[in-house]
Amino acid sequence: MEPSKIDLRTLESFNKGLNGIFFTVKYFNGSDENFVSNSVQIVTGYSPSEIKNFPENHYSLITPDDKPRIAKELIEFYNNDKLNTLDLTYKINNKDGKEIWLKELINVERAIKSSAIVAV
Repeated sequence: MEPSKIDLRTLESFNKGLNGIFFTVKYFNGSDENFVSNSVQIVTGYSPSEIKNFPENHYSLITPDDKPRIAKELIEFYNNDKLNTLDLTYKINNKDGKEIWLKELINVERAIKSSAIVAV
């Protein structure tokens, strides 16, 4: 049975007043869905649709000096099913080319019988 898709638009009311939220729902069949709040434009200068069109979503904005470290940490986190949280701090280049610091907190629920793993 194909898992049902989650309507990510319901998350819009959750992120009101926050500077930027990215949600990714990864389904066990290999598909995924991304949600990017409208407020990320304040931080990055890019609209949610622009962020979604980058090859690596907001990770495409990470500065070259931080990218290898962040990629390594994300891969280690993804592959270690005993970890449920990850705290990342890195620089991105916003749309104007200015370097800005971001702090990203990732919380996942690693589900065995559910249809999705949700990263917040």
